[in-house]
Amino acid sequence: MAYLTLYRKYRPRHFADIIGQGHITRALKKAVCEDRVGHAYLFSGTRGTGKTTTARVLARAVNCTNPSEGEPCGECQVCLGMEQQGFGLIELDAASNRGVDEIEELLARVRHVPVATRSEIFIVDEVHMLSRHAFNAFLKTLEEPPAHAIFILATTEPHKLPATIHSRCQHYGFRRVDVKSLEEHLIDIAEREDRILSAVCAHLVAGAGRGSVRDAMTILDQVFSYADGEIDEALVRDLIGVTSDESVIELVGEILGGKPLEAVERFRSLIFEGREPQLVIQQALGHFKDLLLFKKAGVFPAITHLEDAYAGLAGLADDDSIFALIDLLAESAQAARWDGQGEALLEVALIRAATGHFKIQPPQQEAAPSQPAKQSAPPGPELKPAPRSEPKPEPRPAPKPEPRPAPIQQKPEPSKRQPTLEEDIDDLFPPEAPAKPAPKPAEQAKKEAPQPETTPATEPEPPKAVASPGGNGKLDLGGEWPEHIREISGQNAPLAALLLESVPLSLTGGVLKLGFPENFKFTVGVLQTKANIDWLKRFLRDKMDSPVEIKLEASLKKKR
Repeated sequence: MAYLTLYRKYRPRHFADIIGQGHITRALKKAVCEDRVGHAYLFSGTRGTGKTTTARVLARAVNCTNPSEGEPCGECQVCLGMEQQGFGLIELDAASNRGVDEIEELLARVRHVPVATRSEIFIVDEVHMLSRHAFNAFLKTLEEPPAHAIFILATTEPHKLPATIHSRCQHYGFRRVDVKSLEEHLIDIAEREDRILSAVCAHLVAGAGRGSVRDAMTILDQVFSYADGEIDEALVRDLIGVTSDESVIELVGEILGGKPLEAVERFRSLIFEGREPQLVIQQALGHFKDLLLFKKAGVFPAITHLEDAYAGLAGLADDDSIFALIDLLAESAQAARWDGQGEALLEVALIRAATGHFKIQPPQQEAAPSQPAKQSAPPGPELKPAPRSEPKPEPRPAPKPEPRPAPIQQKPEPSKRQPTLEEDIDDLFPPEAPAKPAPKPAEQAKKEAPQPETTPATEPEPPKAVASPGGNGKLDLGGEWPEHIREISGQNAPLAALLLESVPLSLTGGVLKLGFPENFKFTVGVLQTKANIDWLKRFLRDKMDSPVEIKLEASLKKKR
């Protein structure tokens, strides 16, 4: 006889054997006992939660000649005939029979009265795959079927069903099975198979099943085939591709400890061992979440075996830093899922996490004394205001830079002439070209006259705003560049993360030059990919109403 997989061999035959769905089995048993079984049911839920199994048990319970408290006896001719030969039970896979012709064939069989059973049960699996015309052909019979017909529709996506189907059915939602119930079920099956499965291994298999009994039992089947004799934890982890908690906690410690090289090397080594990059990041996010709970509530059952490790990590970061790291890694993992260079993006995220972890706190300290009214930068964890605000404690008392750009930007409007990019740059840097524009030297000389006293304080911030050639958009090379990065983060978070350390150096001849610290060559390399450059060009073109070329260079002094 051919080998029968565990999930088929131990498929429940009674309502009591179905785990994790007590709210449904209790209602169905009561309906059978009181002879109040409806003519149409809709079972919905994720895969492997027992929809089709429950439908088959209900079919036997309805037709059983000797039921006991709503349960089929499993011994009468009807129960044995339905289980072995499918008497009174017709199943249709809507994924491969989704047209009007298949539904009409099914409805033709509904008209025939069953001989061997009292009722005939029609199970339509994956019913959401039916075409619109098939649903329409099905509606009338589903609303008023013959007395002997009972329809059970099963789907993983109930939201795709027409409201007219929902209104004709009793809807039961199947839940994911909790890990504890799955563990007990797997240990029970191992005992029946004369195998020893430890609680730790059962927990790993149940967790990998993600609430699906069928998935968990399929993994258990693989474990039994893979293991000779005793089943140990390392074997199960290797089979299901889950990294050990110790390895991931070491990765978390390297991130919190500000060790980017070690973090990236460990991430790569885990990938070379066959681990999925996304799964490694997901596990790291889980440990960051548990670390937050540990800091707030102390030890809880899920992390009892990791208490010492979490106690060592708790002092390396405050809550705001951990929240920012979780956001960074989660957004990067989501972007990497659809990017051709997903691993590179995740490595950059790890570098940012390890090097930017301690930089999350300074913006909160510096924004209070010097920038509450001017910069309006409440999202401190973005790290943009920190490098700009250090040389600016002195310019604050002299708010003269604000009125200065206003006349320069508003004068072209009455003239109805769009200024050229070269004229805008000349206006922006008067010391470099004081005599070229004929109408403006006098105005600039007047404006520079009252400024000799504040010249030393304003020298560090010569680049201000450059009006776009279209006259509508504005690209601020100084104060508002962090705001542009913040706007980019709302549309493309990974790209914004790469631009955090960028400094606009110049905008000449339609070419924007962005500078990075010398030690950011890897980041510049990732940014120079065609997808990133094209996206940034489109963003800046919308801002400036004209095409802009982008040049990147890692030429600034290293940041400590």
